[in-house]
Amino acid sequence: MVDNNFQPMDFGEVFANTFTVIRRTFSAGIIVLLLLVAAVMIYSWGYTNFLGEMSTVFLKFGNINIEKDQKAAQELGQQMSAVVWPYLGSLLAAFVLFLFGQTIATVASWEGVNGHPIDLGGLLKRSFGKLLLFNLIQWLALAVVMVMVALLMYILTFALVGKAAGSIIALMISSLVVFLPTMFRVQEMDVDERGPFRGLTSAVSLLWTSAWRAVGPVLVLIIADVAILTLVSVLLTGTPPAVGMGGGSGTDPQAAAAALARVRAMMTPGVFAATVAIHSLVLLFLFNLITVVYTDLRIRRGDYVRSEELEAWEQNI
Repeated sequence: MVDNNFQPMDFGEVFANTFTVIRRTFSAGIIVLLLLVAAVMIYSWGYTNFLGEMSTVFLKFGNINIEKDQKAAQELGQQMSAVVWPYLGSLLAAFVLFLFGQTIATVASWEGVNGHPIDLGGLLKRSFGKLLLFNLIQWLALAVVMVMVALLMYILTFALVGKAAGSIIALMISSLVVFLPTMFRVQEMDVDERGPFRGLTSAVSLLWTSAWRAVGPVLVLIIADVAILTLVSVLLTGTPPAVGMGGGSGTDPQAAAAALARVRAMMTPGVFAATVAIHSLVLLFLFNLITVVYTDLRIRRGDYVRSEELEAWEQNI
C-alpha cells in the first residue's frame, strides 16, 4: 500500500502518494505517457486544422442562401466532408490511444498502490482483455449522455457568449457533469471485476460516500492544468485562450469565422508543444491520482483489502 499505513489520507497525502505510485510504476508510466503524447498530439493537430478550415467555410458560404443555390450547396457539402472526416479520424485515433493509456494506467496504478512489482507482460495482457472492452462500452454510453448535456448547455450559453465560446463552455461543463461522478468506473471493473453497467453504478455510489474528498483533488489538478496553459498562452501569444474564443455572434458568419481564426492563430508551434506536454503529463498524473483517491475512499468505507490479504483469506476458507 502507499505510505499511509492503511489510514485515510488527507489532501496533501493524496498528492504525495500519487507521486509515490508514479515512481513505483515508472516503466508502465513511460508506456502510458507515450500513448498520451501521441493522443494529445493527434487530437490537437486535428482540432487546429478543423478550426482553420471551418473559418474558411464560414467566410465562403456564410452569406450564401444554399437552399436557392444548388451549386453552392453541393460545393459546401464537398468542402464540409473534406473538413469533418479528417477531424473525426484524428479524434478516433486519439481516443483509441487515450483508451489504451487510461486502461494501462489504471491497472498499473492499482498494482503500485499495493506495492506490487510491475510485470509489463502481465500488465498489458490484463489491460487489453475484457477490461479494455468494458471501458470502451462505458465511454460510448457516457459519450451519448455527454452530447445530450452539451446540447442543453449550448442552448443556455450560446446566446450570451456566441457560438464559438458557447460550444466550448458547453463541452467543458458537460464533461465535468458526466465524467466526474463516474471517475472510479475503471477501478471498479478492474478491482472488483464488475461489468460495464455495474461498474458505473458502483463508481457513482462510492463517490457519493465522500464527494468532496473525491472531486476536490481532481478539480485542483484541472484548475492547475487550465492555469498553466493560460499562462503559456499569454507568455507566447500575449492573449489568454478565453479571449480568442469570444466574439462570435450566433447569426453573423463573418464574426464566427473571425473567432475561429483567432483561436487557430493562437496555436503557435510553441503553444502546440506546450499543450501536448502539459496535457499528457496532467493526464498521466490524473489517472494515478484517481486510483489513489479511490483507495482512500475504499479505506474510509471499510472495504479496502489488498490482493495478498484476499488471496490468504480465500486459501483459508
